[in-house]
Amino acid sequence: MKRYIISLLLILLFITALLPLVAFPATAQPDIWDGTVANGFAGGYGTQNDPYQIETGAQLAYLAQRVRNGLNSYQDQYFVLTRDICLNDETFSFDPDTGLVKVTDGENTAYLGTGIPGNSDGNSVIFDQTPAERGTWYLFRNALYTGEYTGTLNIWTPIGTNTLPFRGNFNSNGHTISGLFINKTNTTEGSNYQGLFGYVMGSAINDVIIENSYINGNDTVGGILASGIAHNCHFSGIVCGNSGVGGIMGSHGTSMTTITKCINEGIVFGSGNAGGIAGNASALENCQNYGSVFGTNSTGGLAGRSAYSIKNCHNYGSVTGGTETGGIVGRTSGDIQNCHNKGNITGNQYIGGIAGRTGYSGKKGITNECTNEGSVFGWVHTDSLVESNASMVGGIAGYCEANASILSCVNKGAIFGSDFVAGIAAIGNAENCGNENSVNGNNSVGGILGCGNAKNCHNIADISGNNHVGGILGNNGNETLSTANNCYNMGTVVGKEFVGGIIGTGCAEFSYNTGSVFAVNFAGGILGGDTSLHSNVKNGVYNCYNTGTVRGDANIGGVAGRGSVEYSYNAGTVQGKSEIGGVLGYLDSEYHVTSCYYLNTTAKTGVGNQTQDPQQIKALTDTQMKKASSFAGFIFDGIWAFGIIEGYEYPTLHNHIHVFDQQITSSEYMYQEGTCQKSFKYYYSCFCGQAGTLIFKTDQMGEHSFTDRFAWDALSHWHECTLCKQRENMEYHTFDEGTVTLLPTAKEHGEFVYKCTKCLYQVSIPLPAGMIPEITDPATPDLPTPIDPMPPSIDDIPSTPDTNKETNRGILNILYVAVGIVVGAIGFYAYITIKDITHKKKHKNK
Repeated sequence: MKRYIISLLLILLFITALLPLVAFPATAQPDIWDGTVANGFAGGYGTQNDPYQIETGAQLAYLAQRVRNGLNSYQDQYFVLTRDICLNDETFSFDPDTGLVKVTDGENTAYLGTGIPGNSDGNSVIFDQTPAERGTWYLFRNALYTGEYTGTLNIWTPIGTNTLPFRGNFNSNGHTISGLFINKTNTTEGSNYQGLFGYVMGSAINDVIIENSYINGNDTVGGILASGIAHNCHFSGIVCGNSGVGGIMGSHGTSMTTITKCINEGIVFGSGNAGGIAGNASALENCQNYGSVFGTNSTGGLAGRSAYSIKNCHNYGSVTGGTETGGIVGRTSGDIQNCHNKGNITGNQYIGGIAGRTGYSGKKGITNECTNEGSVFGWVHTDSLVESNASMVGGIAGYCEANASILSCVNKGAIFGSDFVAGIAAIGNAENCGNENSVNGNNSVGGILGCGNAKNCHNIADISGNNHVGGILGNNGNETLSTANNCYNMGTVVGKEFVGGIIGTGCAEFSYNTGSVFAVNFAGGILGGDTSLHSNVKNGVYNCYNTGTVRGDANIGGVAGRGSVEYSYNAGTVQGKSEIGGVLGYLDSEYHVTSCYYLNTTAKTGVGNQTQDPQQIKALTDTQMKKASSFAGFIFDGIWAFGIIEGYEYPTLHNHIHVFDQQITSSEYMYQEGTCQKSFKYYYSCFCGQAGTLIFKTDQMGEHSFTDRFAWDALSHWHECTLCKQRENMEYHTFDEGTVTLLPTAKEHGEFVYKCTKCLYQVSIPLPAGMIPEITDPATPDLPTPIDPMPPSIDDIPSTPDTNKETNRGILNILYVAVGIVVGAIGFYAYITIKDITHKKKHKNK
């Protein structure tokens, strides 16, 4: 029994010895920094395997001092925190009653600025965007706040400057830095590049967590770093500045690496280029913002401005700005992929749930697979607290440049604005997009676009405005055709003039409407009315149908209030006071009608301003509406069909399911222009004209691309194709009479050169030393073609092994083996002991 107890004690002793090797979270509170600077770090040699260790605020300040004084940039060296660090223990918070930042130690309170300019009345262009409190402003009194904070807070000086950057790698290792305090106004010397780190170059800041902090500077200000690259960082506190202000980073500077997995929970204030993650950002990926962002120009939930891609990012905080305000980015020329906004967005021009403005500077930015769930408000506030609506407001983008596109995006937030207001974009190009919440505006209001081109889009929400209002599109714009192709609307559309279930003014093709349409003048189930004839574009309605009620005063039509209509029909009730028609409200000599129909119970006549239907308009009974033979001119093999929508017995558009089987070799379907090496390629198209994504190749080849200059050999010259090297216009050299280019001397040879009169080829003949012979017909020498030496491929260069890593790995393996031997020996000893005791018990019992 004694041996058994001894064995158990040995096992427990071994387990107890292992306990110090197990890491438990520290519970001790960090010491508060006293403002001093240490003489060194806590340990380490700065390598990746043995980084410099920092455990106090004084040691962190030592790092900042060394870099700032130019003593060491710590290039390619590593740092790690070993404890939480508290630089100040006061609490910072935003005070909406004053518009300032309140700092308190529990007994005393002081107020700090936010960087947003105010006036003597406390009013500013920044205001509360909450729908129920739109008239309540935050009172920013910064114009009354002068001077810097003069209290007892420890002021932090950033690690690295734009002239002396930090070049090392820093990792918090799960520890936090709290109470960071910087208060540099725009009039203070050295107020740019503010943050825990100022300027970082050639390296990255990883896993840094900053809490309860206040950073106030001028240009390029960030919660973690002013400029550089950050990964997996987290900030909570308040960041204020002028231009280039972000919760994580101010501006990317010369660093273009993607910022990944960063989270901001702080409040960001900035004038130009303000964002929850970065003010002026390089690429962003897998980042999130939960804090409120306030700015005046180029303000975004993730980034104020960016020219690079933004992928898989989410915004949950409110964004309030002036021009170019977006839930993800204020202004961008890059792509936005799979981003999501849930915060309310407010601005006064170019306001979008995802982006305020996309595709600027001629870039082909694509916004793809994004969703907005926040309300988007376009409001302009004046000093007298009077509201007025703002323009260019969209659920996805405020303004999408002509070269940019919005693809497969959905808006689920309510949209409010004045002119050019829409569920997807105020102006732009949208494809495969949908709107699911109300849109309210004044002029040029649409469920998808205010103005532009929409393909394969739908709206199921209510749309309301004044003039040029449509379930899909508002209007044409200035001499620019707006087209809705293969779209449908199910929401109610309300307006004053030029109101349509699909489009207010413009062109609608292969689309249908089931929602009710209400207007005063010029309203239609598909098109409100055409206001001007563009000689270079096609206007009107083509292959569309309406089943929704259309109601108004004058010029009300089941298909269109006014305009050209072809191959379309109406089955919805049409009501009004004058010029009421089953197909058209008003038809004049400038427009035409071809093969159009209406259900005879929906209106008394097909055209409101004519007592007798034109030859191309026909009223049909319910029975006739169910037969293909009644619709003369309709193409039922590709465009129209019966039975596509379950329970609906009238014709529907077959093009809702495109069949891309047409091989049309015209420029509008070209995928690749042919060359002498490659044949022409085109997109397959549908019978309706829609281009698909699949490609077919033709036998037609393109032309050669011959060089203007001659190629040559020793006998002839020619023009050569740059692609296939085929020769053209080959002919023998024709030489000139020759020229002495180097006179011979008594001891050295000279040179006589013949040049081809058409190309650059020349023949050199040596002249013997001491004389100039007559040269009548020199022989053409064989000249070897020079070959440029090729540099070795990077794959041929052997990689240098990481000896430190291999050495450490060997040491770890030895330790693992040693521990295994010890554990095995103890276990074996315990097993023998227990077996011996058991054997004795059995023997005793016998």
